[in-house]
Amino acid sequence: MLVVINCMKSRTSPSSLRTAAFWAFVLVTGAVTAMGGNLFVSDASDSKVFQYRPDGMRHTFASVFNAEGLAFDAAGNLYVTDFNESIIYEFGLNGKMRIVASGGPISDPSALAFDTSGNLFVAHNGAGPGIAKIAPDRTISSFVSHLEPTGLAFDAAGYLFATDYLSNTVLKYAPDGTGTTFATGFGQPADLAFDSAGNLFVSDLVDGIIYKIAPDGTKSTFATGLAQPLGLAFDRSGNLFVADYPNILEFTPDGTRSTFASGIAPWDLAFSP
Repeated sequence: MLVVINCMKSRTSPSSLRTAAFWAFVLVTGAVTAMGGNLFVSDASDSKVFQYRPDGMRHTFASVFNAEGLAFDAAGNLYVTDFNESIIYEFGLNGKMRIVASGGPISDPSALAFDTSGNLFVAHNGAGPGIAKIAPDRTISSFVSHLEPTGLAFDAAGYLFATDYLSNTVLKYAPDGTGTTFATGFGQPADLAFDSAGNLFVSDLVDGIIYKIAPDGTKSTFATGLAQPLGLAFDRSGNLFVADYPNILEFTPDGTRSTFASGIAPWDLAFSP
């Protein structure tokens, strides 16, 4: 798994994490459950998206070559990025799959995030890296450029936060695309997630730390000693789930740690609404 660190620290060979191939495959094995609160996990090394029930029971939801970023829209449809093939898939509540975007201005898509208007924001790190915006009518535009983001998250006020591993910072963007630096001092920021109180949590891949940043910008350490933390997601009870190879860790609001699942190579996490 050290190759993940090498990949994210150097963009000379971003596909070194993944098995080279010239095609993608998608096999849908089930619909997104109508009962919300299930955890969906992308496993890029195994080319699968897994679905976990709250009791830890797992099944394979879909096989997607180089699955990375995950996000749900307000209706409960799941969106998944295929990094190597530059494809974004949508999986409906009925289990049907369709392609939302393929190639074009979006190259090597990773993280995903929806705003309250239903626009899908895509972190992409190939040719012309930056953040793309896909409107509900599927029109694609460039939101910001000149950064290589790995994680995206919206706050309650509609500001988009992004990690940039070129500068090892967390950036904050207004709806018009105006950006400012929100936080610095990371070894390698990977993903972002907000809790219900508006605190921003940041996974630091290299240092094995989860940081907590208050709305006023005060940064503190929430958890240390992790292996290589990537994706972050909060459940309805305010527990933080962390993709930390080869485990998925669960942290209660007071920081108590437990292992929710193990034996996979988790990349991104998302809870069904």
